[in-house]
Order: sequence, then C-alpha cells, then structure tokens
Amino acid sequence: MRRVNYLIKKDFQLDVVFKFLVIALVNNAILYSAFYLFFKKFSKEALEMGIPKQHVFFLFIDQVQNDFNIFFFAALLICTLFITISGIYISHKIAGPLYKIEKHMQECVESGDLSEINFRKGDYFNELEINYNKLIHSIKNKN
Repeated sequence: MRRVNYLIKKDFQLDVVFKFLVIALVNNAILYSAFYLFFKKFSKEALEMGIPKQHVFFLFIDQVQNDFNIFFFAALLICTLFITISGIYISHKIAGPLYKIEKHMQECVESGDLSEINFRKGDYFNELEINYNKLIHSIKNKN
C-alpha cells in the first residue's frame, strides 16, 4: 500500500492550518467570554434579588459553570484536532497540484520534452491542469 504524504509544501500548509486555528480560537474565546459573562450576570442578578450568597442556588450555578467549562474545553480540543486534520487535508488538495505542476515544469526544462500533466482526482485547480495542457498542445502544434 502506498503511503500518502499530506505535507507536500509544509510551510504553506502549516501556515494555512495555523490561520484556521487562530480563527477558531478567537471565535471560541468570544463564545466562552459570552457564556462567562452570562454566568456572572446571572449570579449578580440573583444577589440583587436578595438570594444570599450561601444559598444552594449559587452552588448549583457554580456546578453548572464547572460542567460547562469541562464540556466546552473538551469540545474545543476535539474541534482543534478536527480543524488541524481538515486544514492539512484541504491544504494538501491545494498544494498537491501546485507542487506537481512546479515539478513537471522543472522536468520539462531539464528534458526538453513538453508533456501534459494530470492531477489527482479530487484535487483543486482542475482549470490549471486543463489550461496547462492546452498550452502544451498549442506549443506542439506551432512546431
């Protein structure tokens, strides 16, 4: 079985994954802050209504907030893993065709032989493959 290297253009792909993660972490920080402020506001309003700080209600709110924290950070960990894997996979579908055409052009220069290129099924930039092959046919037809 052939092993697939998903980090073809490592710097580009890791940069894409890093940017996906930053966006996700900022989004999650905003969501967490909103829920944190909601819990604080809920507790403040309960105090203003005259519920004493030792009341079981506040123990309940603290427990709900602790449970929320556990679920939130577990979900954050799972989403981070998912985003990392997805980012590598998606960037692989972008980097693969670019890497292939770059290597193919180097081979054409070295060999002096102009040949078509074929991308993998599911790769992005199919129009690049089509237009490159049209260019090769045009050059060959002029010679």
